[in-house]
Amino acid sequence: MLLTPDYILDFGANKGYSLAEVYKYLPSYIEWLIEYTGWFEINPSQFEALPKSILFYSPTKIKTQSGKEIEISPQKIHRGSIKAIMKSDSKDLKEINYKFSEKFLNILKQKLNGEYKVPHYDPPKIIGRIKG
Repeated sequence: MLLTPDYILDFGANKGYSLAEVYKYLPSYIEWLIEYTGWFEINPSQFEALPKSILFYSPTKIKTQSGKEIEISPQKIHRGSIKAIMKSDSKDLKEINYKFSEKFLNILKQKLNGEYKVPHYDPPKIIGRIKG
């Protein structure tokens, strides 16, 4: 069964949120579900037709050696619920034209054909934290 953007998650940190909300604020979670769950199938065009996704980022201005000021905008790493992103200051949010990569489109095609084998997921290991 293909899940629609209106589907409400009933598990995990984003329990109670629709897939449309998750896609808007944390599309990487949709990608994770595509890759690491055998049952999660969507029609990507339904999601890509939704309003633009939001990138959670932190703009920083730095000066080069020549004195020129440039802005860098590293994406903030966010794990867990989209609730924190939804409550973020608008200066930390930026609209993006998010599209699923070929990797995830191919996984979805393989799932439809019953050819996809879900890989083992090893959570990232945190070695240390940067103090700042």
